[in-house]
Amino acid sequence: MTNLLGGAAAPGFDDPLEMLEACHGRIQSQCATLTKLLTYLPKHGCDLQAQQAAQAILRYFDTAGQYHHEDEECDLFPCLCETSSMEARELVACLLEEHKGMEAAWQRLRPMLLAIADGQSAELDAAVAQHFIDVYDRHIEQENGELLPLAERLLSAAQLKTLGQNMAARRGVTISPVHAKPALVAFADAVGTPAYDHPKPERLVKGNPLRTTWEHYCNATGEVSSGVWACEPGAWRIVFDECSDEYFYVQEGRIRITDTDGNAREFGPGDACVIPAGFTGTFEVLEPVKKHYVMVKRKA
Repeated sequence: MTNLLGGAAAPGFDDPLEMLEACHGRIQSQCATLTKLLTYLPKHGCDLQAQQAAQAILRYFDTAGQYHHEDEECDLFPCLCETSSMEARELVACLLEEHKGMEAAWQRLRPMLLAIADGQSAELDAAVAQHFIDVYDRHIEQENGELLPLAERLLSAAQLKTLGQNMAARRGVTISPVHAKPALVAFADAVGTPAYDHPKPERLVKGNPLRTTWEHYCNATGEVSSGVWACEPGAWRIVFDECSDEYFYVQEGRIRITDTDGNAREFGPGDACVIPAGFTGTFEVLEPVKKHYVMVKRKA
């Protein structure tokens, strides 16, 4: 779960097709950051904000973006090709070729982002960046419109369960099987793969902080997840739906949460809090923060 404080919780591994679609949304969010960077650099140069934006894009496409392609190429695509659907096989062949083009586009863009992230250059080739954005936009449109509905129609519940389990394992996430003997999940031993995001642009109040999530546990239904969350200074509006609650414990740093009536409360190391379902307000990171979280999202 990477959007702890931006509204509804992300889909769990028990619904892998929805999770793949959510990944598409995060890819589009990174592409939106890249678009902003194109107009930002000529005016401001390679300042700290530009470096952070480039770092965030690099982190995503070097980690979560690669996992997403592996989810499809190693698990989803083979399952579809095992069916008797010629439509599925032809679509998979087309999408695999597009993956090659997308990887080539990333390899052309990546060195420029590395130089910006290191503060060494403010040069970003607009044609290269726009080509990268365009190939992803077209690909995502086809996958959301054709691939995922086709997979929902053709794949069995058992195949989807295996797909979700493989996706979780790829990211180092422990899923507690419904009928398995429960096992402890010790955070000290957990090796989760970090996921990165930023607040939604329409909810930003101050800055554009990078948020990092290490999800160490997600139950079989996807209704309970827990891990470690860190964030840079900044502020954004939060909207919790009527089915989502979060408990957190601050390990380091300081935050301020303000409700819509203007009531504010600060939390620092050793402080704990529950953000209840239906809460709206502003979440501000005053000092770089790291916290444990438990997110509960009840099915409506």
